[in-house]
Amino acid sequence: MASLSTNQGSVLREPIKLFRHLSDKANIDFSSRGLSIIASQPLGSFLAILRIVSSACDYFICNKSGVIGADLMDMHNALLALNIADECSLSIGIVPQEGMILFSIEGKQEGRPVRKVFDIKSTEVNHSLFPMSSLPGTYLAAVGIPSEVFRRIFRHGTLMVMVHVSVRISQVKIHSVVQHADGRREDTEIILAPENGECTIEGVIGEESIMYVVNLYHVDSLVEASSLTDTVFMHVDNVEPLMINIPLGSLGRFMFLCFQNQN
Repeated sequence: MASLSTNQGSVLREPIKLFRHLSDKANIDFSSRGLSIIASQPLGSFLAILRIVSSACDYFICNKSGVIGADLMDMHNALLALNIADECSLSIGIVPQEGMILFSIEGKQEGRPVRKVFDIKSTEVNHSLFPMSSLPGTYLAAVGIPSEVFRRIFRHGTLMVMVHVSVRISQVKIHSVVQHADGRREDTEIILAPENGECTIEGVIGEESIMYVVNLYHVDSLVEASSLTDTVFMHVDNVEPLMINIPLGSLGRFMFLCFQNQN
């Protein structure tokens, strides 16, 4: 069983809505460290993970770690209720043995207190998705780039984008090849240097580059997620998949694990 409550419910409205680009089902992974909603892009080019940290919640309890499948459309419809107010509280209760997932939302509508409870349909667990315990824990370095620069690389409405990322201590070089649905192709190359204030590079990294090549399909969720923050972080390593990290304040983060065609 797991249960949490946070008065930052409105922070989660957009991230959960963005899952609609990915799938109609997700896994909810929970442990004493937090709760994660995990879904895969249909062609498997990346994994999306919405992570809520237990220490940032007003209330959090987890008697036993576990995972349960959930209907994303039910979650999406429930989170639409967060429009009842700019600031809302959200409570989530999970009893996996009974297949029970409850979303409770409280706020104000026209100055009056409102509370709505939604029974989220449980589904079969997708065992092909990585559990949180199997995801990469640490990376050699994190590259922070302005979100508007990020959106020059990943374009809304893109059918496919092939991204070459090369990171060394003095600069990050990103070359993207964008394939649009109408057949148009665009090449973009961006070089950013920390000394010019164009990016940040933190971690253990030398002059020898860390390099990735990833093919990503239907990246609208990634593009829209980048608008939730001023800075997007790309976590890089010699052995781990590329991780794109969208901070959500103190509550958690929205992560995209890109493990296809890593070089």
